[in-house]
Amino acid sequence: MEEAIRFSCDFCTNGDPAVCYTTAKLATYFGNLPLGFGFDERWSACIDCAEIIDRRDLNALVARVVNAIMPGLPDEFREMLAAEVTPLYAALFANLSSSRRICLEEAEREPRMPFVGEPDADTIIVKERDGGAS
Repeated sequence: MEEAIRFSCDFCTNGDPAVCYTTAKLATYFGNLPLGFGFDERWSACIDCAEIIDRRDLNALVARVVNAIMPGLPDEFREMLAAEVTPLYAALFANLSSSRRICLEEAEREPRMPFVGEPDADTIIVKERDGGAS
């Protein structure tokens, strides 16, 4: 029996995406690894994350994501995740379009995919392979 794909919030991974945002293409790398994560212009958020995003509250969004993804884990791991997502979400806030809309199409709810190699020329690199921000 085939299972239905469940789409989730691009931020906390909980809840169904309800709101879509548009931003620039973003990419981030982890250390010197050739594996990076690319993010297209569409981001989907659940209602709770959308409220935080609309306020542009970076600290609250990072805390929500860390608490949702790593509940009960040692502070060391939670701090590592916070350090990875903070520059990404700061870049997202800096490049958000001024409007949001209701997510209606399944294509707008596709999960983000890792990439190997170089992102497109029009992609903003949030964190370089060497760990420095651009």
